[in-house]
Amino acid sequence: MTVLARDEEDVVEENLIYHLERGVDFVVATDNNSSDATPEILERYQREGHVHLIREPSTDFAQHIWRTRMARLAATEFGADWVIDNDADEFWWPTEYHDLKELFASQPDHVQSVMARKLNFVPRPDGDEPFYERMLLRDNEGRNLIGRLILPKVAHRGAAEVSVGTGSHRITVDGVAPKSYPAPLEILHYSVRSYPSFETRVRNAAEALPDETSEDRTGNVSAQYREMIQIMQAGRLRDYYDALTVDDEQAEEEIAAGRLVRDERLARFFRERAAAAGEPA
Repeated sequence: MTVLARDEEDVVEENLIYHLERGVDFVVATDNNSSDATPEILERYQREGHVHLIREPSTDFAQHIWRTRMARLAATEFGADWVIDNDADEFWWPTEYHDLKELFASQPDHVQSVMARKLNFVPRPDGDEPFYERMLLRDNEGRNLIGRLILPKVAHRGAAEVSVGTGSHRITVDGVAPKSYPAPLEILHYSVRSYPSFETRVRNAAEALPDETSEDRTGNVSAQYREMIQIMQAGRLRDYYDALTVDDEQAEEEIAAGRLVRDERLARFFRERAAAAGEPA
């Protein structure tokens, strides 16, 4: 697995634990100029032999370049048969297999790339519980925070000449885009876990905007984040976050209408793991 992280101390260790226990052999990680404990967490897993860590100081959001670098390194230096191009807030869940290794081993030889549906978990009121115990509701209509349809992501066979597109929605190998096949695989996405982490993410995106002298005023910043940056600059980011947050009363209405569904898969994973270790859930 490759993973790109910036200021993700509240989720990155859970991400590593989950994937390493669900069939991932090794992780190539890029820390993109984090100012929190994310680098220390990744360094600890590197010392334990689970992670190869790359430090990327640039703030230009050139994610396609960083993802491509990691994916090629996974194939050429670490012998990856398959590569998951991941973010720290995404958890790849096989729906018909025991783990990810079984799922990828089952793919026919002609399949070079598979598609995974991405499921967005909605923000919930802040609390002391881990994000996976608070965020038990996900969007049932396949939309992101600004109401746009979420594209599937792809995982692919290891290849020295692979190029990974922004958002990991498509790849090319030697300049040719292989067909991506549907797979029994879902991505549990926890992008907005608290207001502080949300504000940090939007501020980090704002750093990547080109200055006023640049002909390209958007750079590598997506339309979703450009919209949120404008909201932040207008002083309305907290109001925007509060409007996104689903309280208990609203949750009941949204579930009844079929727009949200309760999904405790990740919470159950960590509960069962804690129980097996004799730890409090």
